[in-house]
Amino acid sequence: MLAPRSHAAGGTSAPGRVPARRSIGQVGKLLGIATLTIAPLSLRAQASLPQLSVDTNLTATDNGALSAAGQERNDFIAVVRPKVVMSRRGAGLDFDLQASAALLAYANGTQQGGVLPNVRARMKLTAVERLLYLDAAAQVYQSESDPFGARADSTTGANRRTASAYRVSPYIERELWPDVSFLARHDAVLTTNGAGVGSRFVSNHSLIRLERKPMPLGAAAELSRLEEESQGSAASRFTLDTARLRASVALGDQFVLGAVAGADHSRSLLSDHTDSLYGMSAQWTPGPRTQLSAELEQRFFGRAGVLKLRHRMPFMSFALTMSRQPVRSSASLGVLGQGADIRGLLDAILTTRYPDPTVRGELVDNLVTSRGLDTRQQHPVDVVAEYPQLQTSNQVSWTLLGARNTASVTLYTQTLRLLTHDGDPLSLPAGAAADSRQAGGSVQFNRRLTPQLSAGAVVRWSKITGLAART
Repeated sequence: MLAPRSHAAGGTSAPGRVPARRSIGQVGKLLGIATLTIAPLSLRAQASLPQLSVDTNLTATDNGALSAAGQERNDFIAVVRPKVVMSRRGAGLDFDLQASAALLAYANGTQQGGVLPNVRARMKLTAVERLLYLDAAAQVYQSESDPFGARADSTTGANRRTASAYRVSPYIERELWPDVSFLARHDAVLTTNGAGVGSRFVSNHSLIRLERKPMPLGAAAELSRLEEESQGSAASRFTLDTARLRASVALGDQFVLGAVAGADHSRSLLSDHTDSLYGMSAQWTPGPRTQLSAELEQRFFGRAGVLKLRHRMPFMSFALTMSRQPVRSSASLGVLGQGADIRGLLDAILTTRYPDPTVRGELVDNLVTSRGLDTRQQHPVDVVAEYPQLQTSNQVSWTLLGARNTASVTLYTQTLRLLTHDGDPLSLPAGAAADSRQAGGSVQFNRRLTPQLSAGAVVRWSKITGLAART
């Protein structure tokens, strides 16, 4: 399967500047890229059989080491990437694994070659039917050594290090009566980035909720606790306990309106506060293909909330997410939540025609393999701070699926700032050294030429700007 891709980056740094400190991470002009994917001619007959493939990339560049202006050196970069994909869908266990290793070699020695692993795995286990479950996820991936430098892409070893993230989530979910449910869940997350002090980020989030569906009146009581810490940094310890009471009313079959009231108890290095919270929520479901939900709250750090819009049709899928919340590693790092995955959008497109999730999952895997699609869309750089942060993020994704053409677009913005209580001084004497603002996006187009041949192009763009002490 031949899948040529276009890739370009440009810019130079001013004389005398250190390349690793450049805020936009300029790369020299890439003169050309060719990608060859060897895919299986017959796709798996069972969900449990692995799919094997090999991708090869050859890149010609006038700046192999991403050096400053006047110091560029030409090079040819060869990448061979064996890959294995496995999925299992069955009673009591869902499992997905994608593992690859990129073997890098530089003809002119502008950088050191090596092996770059990339592994993503997810599992959902039903230990006791309709009662006890276990979710788990893990990722070993390539991340930026300097988040304010060049992006770590798939064709170079520059500005990258191997990072990992792991999540274990046991939970109890039980329907007590037809309109009453109970949920108790704990998410434990460990992230490592090999960066020395603060390289191990630990997050624990617990939630207990008792809820009655709005039929037409509903109510819910909820307790949650968030604990986060970058190991080795006392300033990073942050604990947030939250209690909420919710009331809701269904207005017909499409609208649900609600109100929420409660309290936050937040603790960090130099602050300990108890504050009230209040807000409102709304849900609109005009049909099985469209869902809109929104929640807005007033909390100790100001306004907070989440807005989600999902819409699907037999040929396309659209998703919009906007949020402003204290950052949680389980929702922002690596495969554990960050970035759009085209597999989920393809799954939504096929929902009406293939209601069985097992069959639908196999079809999605076949589409991705046969067309050589890049499933991970552009996403913000991981910037792990050694102090609590407030995250404001927006992301929109759109995917079109045709008989021979596939197209997808992803756009995002993200702002991370030091999380403070109204009136509190900064908790860090040296200032916030990991605050940032990011924006970016990607466009992908793929056309299937024959059953074993497809051509595609991917264009990506991103920018990160330091804030506070990083301005």
